[in-house]
Amino acid sequence: MEILKRRTLPSDLADRLDDLVGMFDVQVDKTPNHDELQALVSGMAGVFLEHGNWTHCEVVGESPFELDGSWREGFIVNALRP
Repeated sequence: MEILKRRTLPSDLADRLDDLVGMFDVQVDKTPNHDELQALVSGMAGVFLEHGNWTHCEVVGESPFELDGSWREGFIVNALRP
């Protein structure tokens, strides 16, 4: 995952942020970094889950795993398009 983060262009982040803003009523003052954008995506799912609306979310990824002595991320919960 670290390799992907280094290869992520600022324009890619801006494009994905535009997609997120286009799908949900959310305002962001600046283009987030890779981790902040992931947090925003998960946060949108959290809003649905808070209201008990599991049908508007999906869980993707794989179980967390250890590689070379450090834990790698696994799952992310994404909000589905309304």
